[in-house]
Amino acid sequence: MGHLATLVWFVNTPPYPPNATLDLIRQWLSLADRVIPVLLLVNFMDEYRQVSPGSERTASSNKWLLAKGILALLAVCSLVVGLQLVGENYGQTHLSNKEITLAQPFDEGHYVNSQGDTLFYRLLKPLDYNPQKKYPLVVGLPFSCRSDNTRQIEACPISAWLATQENRRNYPAFVFVPRCPPYTGWGGVANTPSVAPLAIEAIVALDNLYSIDPRRRYVSGVSRGGYGSWHMIGAHPELFAAAIPVCGEGDPAQASKMTSVSVWAFHGAKDKNVPVSGSRDMIAALRKMGASPQYTEYPDAAHSIWEEVVKTPGLLDWLFAQKQGNPPQNSKS
Repeated sequence: MGHLATLVWFVNTPPYPPNATLDLIRQWLSLADRVIPVLLLVNFMDEYRQVSPGSERTASSNKWLLAKGILALLAVCSLVVGLQLVGENYGQTHLSNKEITLAQPFDEGHYVNSQGDTLFYRLLKPLDYNPQKKYPLVVGLPFSCRSDNTRQIEACPISAWLATQENRRNYPAFVFVPRCPPYTGWGGVANTPSVAPLAIEAIVALDNLYSIDPRRRYVSGVSRGGYGSWHMIGAHPELFAAAIPVCGEGDPAQASKMTSVSVWAFHGAKDKNVPVSGSRDMIAALRKMGASPQYTEYPDAAHSIWEEVVKTPGLLDWLFAQKQGNPPQNSKS
């Protein structure tokens, strides 16, 4: 096991930026995780077949092989667990090339309130930003809590989608991605501390830094971010013109506060992570209050539906057409 210990040390030792060699090692570790148990099992079966059934030593040989098999199984389990820990630790301490590439267009920033609480965030500015113009602001809520600000973009599909060159040209906007600290959320999730109030403060503070249209603020998120989207438009409907909650859940008791916000929600009917009732109940509650939210449900899909969401015709056209203070608009698609 000395070589494995050396490998563990090598993979988990700084520096932490992405490294092609380390990425390759991680891939081979993942392959070994799957192949080694199979090879040991094949070897064990081969030795077992070599014991002659008529031999006087069959009983003792079988006992020896059984003991050997148990030891081999324990060794395999230890090795597999070790390899998994190496891979998981690598993923926590090393940024992938994909994560860095997605985050590159976003500037890093932070907001500190009067109590000294700090919120780190990423901000995408419009192409050819002109302070004399007013731009919409899209708040993207990540679905996972990360310890590194760079990783947030990969965990926030709406922000990565809007950061493509095509969408930046077609929909000039600010895209604000607050970092979700470990063990927290954006509100709406039981027994989870919420950093939504601090995020709301930071959103409002952006008006003093950039030329943002206060009538065109939008919020979207998947899973944990979907919960947060529902929560934020319920707690602060005066701030948002529209929301796109994906695989989220809200509080139907807040529906009466959301009727001025345009909503287009998405969910998979077979979602096991966040029950589809989370969206269905919110849509029903809004309609009961006289609102006209839009809802798209995928009958054969589970939790991972974002790739289907981005195929929705006219979704971004609908989003950027919404303005606070105007009656919520339906899609023309």
